Amino acid sequence: MNPSPPSALPAALKRRWWAVVLAFGLVAMGGYTVLYLAWHPTQADHWGLGASGALLYLLGYTRVHLPLNRHHAEASVLPRLGVSNLLTLVRGLLYGLLAGFIVLPAPSGVWAFVPGVVYTVASLTDLVDGHIARKRGETTDLGAKLDVEVDSFGILVAFILGVKFNQLPLVFAAVGGLFYAYRLYLWVRTRRGHPVGELPYSQWRSTIGGFEVGFLCVMLWPVFSPPYTTAVGAAIAVPVVASFVWDGMIATGRFNPDGGMYSRLTRLLRRGVLGVGPAVLRLYVGGAAVWLWWRFALGPASGGWASVLSSLTLFTAGITAVGWKSRWAALGLLITSAFLSVVVPPSAVLTGVVASAFWLMMVGGGYISLDGRAERSTP
Repeated sequence: MNPSPPSALPAALKRRWWAVVLAFGLVAMGGYTVLYLAWHPTQADHWGLGASGALLYLLGYTRVHLPLNRHHAEASVLPRLGVSNLLTLVRGLLYGLLAGFIVLPAPSGVWAFVPGVVYTVASLTDLVDGHIARKRGETTDLGAKLDVEVDSFGILVAFILGVKFNQLPLVFAAVGGLFYAYRLYLWVRTRRGHPVGELPYSQWRSTIGGFEVGFLCVMLWPVFSPPYTTAVGAAIAVPVVASFVWDGMIATGRFNPDGGMYSRLTRLLRRGVLGVGPAVLRLYVGGAAVWLWWRFALGPASGGWASVLSSLTLFTAGITAVGWKSRWAALGLLITSAFLSVVVPPSAVLTGVVASAFWLMMVGGGYISLDGRAERSTP
């Protein structure tokens, strides 16, 4: 889909575009002033350079694609951006401000909470902009492109910050850039004259994306640390990488969604990843929780919050192990075990419980559960 010529843009849309540019500039100047006065002038200068580069990229991307501000390819360009697109741009603005922290030392004190707060607030807008667009009849080709671009940019920034703040190993920066690598690969393929097909809708793709953003929100808050952030990061990185590989195989024609090979692979995934795998993890968290409770509630290291949280972890792990309300139980287990990790020494067993709980939240309880069936989803 190619944008229409710039001359097709309504004058009202151009004015609104310049209003967005002005708003971005004013907010960036406000952020710079706060850092200059409250932190350090040199740090404010560095932050300003990083944030300005990110914001100029997002503004440039939006400007190039303004001709797509229409309901479909044959429709006229709309004179207004709409509330939903403005919310997406606000999210992009916050991600751009967050990008300025990439060129700064890891903040300390109260400043250490700023990246997590900014990313969390920005991500919350993603929960409503699509709903608003549909309710108000504002769905546009521009909105669809902006939503994907802004979300992917925010994920890249968050992964880089996670590496910079020593919350994640260096390899996770590459995980954050997978979208751009995937897009470059398809662009090169198109330039060489090879066909690129459309991807069918996938609930699994949306699920992975949601959990990826949720993990990044928690990881950027200075509460949890390795090895737990690394373990949960790996639990989300594996399906993220697999999803891009899967989509690439479909887009390049190596997988035919209507073919026999595709059906066999999806059936294998349902039985293994969504069936047997979760059942094994449920057994693990049940046994591991008993060991943790024995050590921190009854053993020499017992007492205080360690005893309380290990008991709560045992309770939530028991519900998870029998497979009742699997995803909600796994959420409870993730919360209790994550906070247990804050008050007890690092443990490989506890690390496994935290990562397993996160995985079970994504895929459900699997086979032999009180839910009565394996959770099913199409990759």
